[in-house]
Amino acid sequence: FGARVTRITGEPGADIPNIGGKWAEIARHHYSKDQPWNCDQSLLYLARHQGRPNHLFLDGRTYQVRFARSGAPGAERRWHPQEPAIMIYVQDNCLGRWNVLDNTTQVLATFPGYSEFRIGPWEGNLSRDGGMIVVDGKKGGDRIAFAYDLQKQQKYPDLILNDVRVDWVSISASGKYIVLNGRIDSERGDQTQVYDLQANKIGELWSEYGRPSHYDLTLDENGDDIAVGVSKSKPDNGRVIKRRLSDGQVTVLTPGGYAGHTSTRNVNRPGWAYVTYQHRGPTWPPFWDEVIAVKLDGSQIVERI
Repeated sequence: FGARVTRITGEPGADIPNIGGKWAEIARHHYSKDQPWNCDQSLLYLARHQGRPNHLFLDGRTYQVRFARSGAPGAERRWHPQEPAIMIYVQDNCLGRWNVLDNTTQVLATFPGYSEFRIGPWEGNLSRDGGMIVVDGKKGGDRIAFAYDLQKQQKYPDLILNDVRVDWVSISASGKYIVLNGRIDSERGDQTQVYDLQANKIGELWSEYGRPSHYDLTLDENGDDIAVGVSKSKPDNGRVIKRRLSDGQVTVLTPGGYAGHTSTRNVNRPGWAYVTYQHRGPTWPPFWDEVIAVKLDGSQIVERI
């Protein structure tokens, strides 16, 4: 399709320029929903360099290695959506800021009685403005999650998750909703329930299996909070759908195929999502072994990358 692809890491075993050490066999970003670039795209973070040093920061435009950190604070961390040098991290029972340029940390809040904080785990994000986050963890014998306003330093009520097999939990893009994915009311799982910040249910449980699945959260062309991902249930098996958080309304976004993972980390290109297709054909046409951009307005316009 004429797309230019640039390899940004070196051959395994080769010297890493500027900082020393060797390129590992695995050197990549963390996950499709975990943005590797900072907010002004001046840095790109390779969270999974499985060698030494293990946290690599590249120039976000030239992809030259800028610096490395032998360790990173916390159990999980995410780029701040508006401050290019800052990552927000969680560790045990605290929230903090990590300035990656000068490698300093600042504890923002601690929560006595809580433990094992994560951001999701693995699949949570901050709100679009960086003001809100949902952390999950434990309080006593309870599995919990709660929303926290980083600007107002305000904690919202605990959401008790003892009866749920949690896959992940996150704040929505607008910061208005808590989104929970996991086995909530089924043996099969991959279901979603939406809550307000006070831990009250919003709408009905999305009880269908994986409708959507492997999804990311964003705002659509109307400014509504949505989930975008592959649907694994009827009537839209394998197609990409968006589902509105406020009421669960489904809009089909692709004409066919069986999609894989979705990313809406493209905050500088609103109205689109990026989707991978692992199937190599000939079933599930028309997208085989592709990456595409999907328009979120229901027009079923795609860009085949």
